[in-house]
Amino acid sequence: QLKKQCQQIHTRVVETTPEKAPSVLRLLMTEYGEGAVMTSCDHRFEQYGFSPMFDSLQRDGISIACWNTDLSREENIRQAEQAKYAVVFSDYTLAESGTVVLSSHQGQGRALHFLPMMYIVCIEKSSIVPRMIQAVSALNRSVEEGEQQAKGAIHFISGPSNSADIEMNLVVGVHGPVQAIYLLIDDE
Repeated sequence: QLKKQCQQIHTRVVETTPEKAPSVLRLLMTEYGEGAVMTSCDHRFEQYGFSPMFDSLQRDGISIACWNTDLSREENIRQAEQAKYAVVFSDYTLAESGTVVLSSHQGQGRALHFLPMMYIVCIEKSSIVPRMIQAVSALNRSVEEGEQQAKGAIHFISGPSNSADIEMNLVVGVHGPVQAIYLLIDDE
């Protein structure tokens, strides 16, 4: 259902294994053209072995930045504006709508999702839920159990930016990422 819905929302889905995820991400960046990368500060990048690939990109002269709590908000936003790619992990993904659910926290500011030209979301298959009620219930449980803070924003993002404001003609890539790619990691 997720893959079918992603076709409707102009979002490419690329499936991979945990072992191949870094090389598949690298191939995507080659396919769409090299450019600066900004990631969230998320332990799953280390868990899935993305760090050596990011190090290799840096050695090739490509800027890699992580949303950094040591930097000012303005500097993080500047880096997000200059990045071609945002690469993040979803907390949950709604199969029914193709929506990724992400919470803002110190290592993942809101601008990271909206300023870079290309938006690549790593989705663990185990985090896919049928619809919003399951994601919101799980997020609520994590707050109640103290795993996640109650403050901060929760973002529901469905594909690249688009608008049909002018004469009801859909235009994709209006404000924010012009392309969204879901890297679906089979972690089950």
